[in-house]
Amino acid sequence: MKAQILLIVLLFLSCQKELKIQQPDNLISQPEMTNILYDMFVISSSKGSSIDILKDNGIQPDAFVLNKYGIDSLQFRKSNDYYAHNIETYTAILSAVQERLEAEKAELEAQIEKEQEDKIRKSDSLIKSADPRSNNSERLNPLKKIDSVR
Repeated sequence: MKAQILLIVLLFLSCQKELKIQQPDNLISQPEMTNILYDMFVISSSKGSSIDILKDNGIQPDAFVLNKYGIDSLQFRKSNDYYAHNIETYTAILSAVQERLEAEKAELEAQIEKEQEDKIRKSDSLIKSADPRSNNSERLNPLKKIDSVR
């Protein structure tokens, strides 16, 4: 009996018209929505490691991003809901955000690697210049040149 009632309810619900959200009057454009979501992802990832810095400076991450773009939370929510119900569009927006995050990550990793290589190169040059077998050692130890004359 319970199974029959459940089946009837499911059948009734499946016959409902597809829920379609109306486009809001002040819909945020796709490029701007991409930028907003990008900033929200970046700032939300910083919440974990820098929450104290944000709090000390009186910054509320989500409000900061919305204020940056001159929109309020209701406009964002309505636009986000609208795009979320249009799967293809929302997928394109999120893919653009992901590509941008990955590109920035690669750029930062390359920069960190270059800085580490520069640090190693500088360290190696200091070690070489202090090596007594190196020609540069005379510059560091002028007394050695005098001793070689004797």
